[in-house]
Amino acid sequence: MRIEERVPCPRCGHTRVVQRSADSYVCFQCRNSWCAGAIAQEPLNWCSREQRMRLEAYRGATRAGLYTDWPAA
Repeated sequence: MRIEERVPCPRCGHTRVVQRSADSYVCFQCRNSWCAGAIAQEPLNWCSREQRMRLEAYRGATRAGLYTDWPAA
């Protein structure tokens, strides 16, 4: 097993997944599992468009360093 960040989850698009074997993966975000040789499925609509936009904005702010779990030095 290894952590793979180049293969996005076909369900949620999260890029951090576990490669269990040569063609078997599990997503850290939504726990979806799939085989690389399988036909790609349509992503599930597990949240509304507004919620998705808010999540993307939050992820962008986290990547930019505006939010952190670490205490200020």
